[in-house]
Amino acid sequence: MIHLGNLDVGKVPKISLTTWAENEIKDPMVRNIFYALCRTTTYTYAPTIQLASSVLKQIQLSMKEGVLYVDGGWETIITNLRGIANTSGVQFLAKKHVLKIEHCEGKQRIHCFDDEVFEAGAVIVTTPPKEACKIIKGTEGTSLQKWSEQSIQVTVAALDIGLKQLPNPLHHFALGLDQPIFFTNQSRAAKLSEDGSIVVSLIKYHNPVLELNHIQEEKEQLENMMELLHPNWKREVVAQQYLPKITVVYDFPHIDRVEKPGPNIPGMPGVYVAGDWAGHDEILADAAVASGKRAALHILKQSESEAVHHGNGAII
Repeated sequence: MIHLGNLDVGKVPKISLTTWAENEIKDPMVRNIFYALCRTTTYTYAPTIQLASSVLKQIQLSMKEGVLYVDGGWETIITNLRGIANTSGVQFLAKKHVLKIEHCEGKQRIHCFDDEVFEAGAVIVTTPPKEACKIIKGTEGTSLQKWSEQSIQVTVAALDIGLKQLPNPLHHFALGLDQPIFFTNQSRAAKLSEDGSIVVSLIKYHNPVLELNHIQEEKEQLENMMELLHPNWKREVVAQQYLPKITVVYDFPHIDRVEKPGPNIPGMPGVYVAGDWAGHDEILADAAVASGKRAALHILKQSESEAVHHGNGAII
């Protein structure tokens, strides 16, 4: 395990995480700990198809740079990014539901449900892949259709709890070794409430390869784990939210991928995709940012070569 930080991920062949772990980690208990770390780092529980090199790269990043817990949650980052974009001249068009996107004579026509139509030289679509196939016309037989068909959606059951105080102040983090469950006290590292309440999260990872048969029992399973770690926790509850099947990502690097998605769609000049599903070797937020950057750089390169201006920089 301690050698993971120095591993040359570039030399790892295109094999599954299970294949790599079975070959490289001989001790079964250590291997189970490794799988638990992989689930936590990638939020994905599919070792038989996850691309080993991608997971190992993500683990190396977490080992070198650690995990960032943000005061106020991720919403504060999005709010700040929007502020920077506004200052830079980006125009946001709120409550504009896109009906379809047509590629016509080198231009992209964005049709909205209110019958308003926008034209742009380039458009970046950040919806999930299947939704992108629906709104972008003419995708039959294209790479986008292939990316959509090869995509594998990942979900989890999540129980978020706000507590007046933590019943057992020694239990802040727990990983399930014999079951794909995770507990964390996020308030230990970040301020997530205005009144000083402690926010904890419990997660049950779903294996996308297997059919979900016991989804109704998972809340009880998470509550039992909470009771094991923090007896009588229900006395301290000020708020809680249970999400039985929330999407984590719409795709991830796996061995069944025929090709890496994006940023441009071959045969559809000016149409780009980005999002957590459009990562190449990246995962989660890294994939979202990297794919967006790839699309933006591609557009800038095309703009420079063609000396054209692409629309008004609006985000719909």
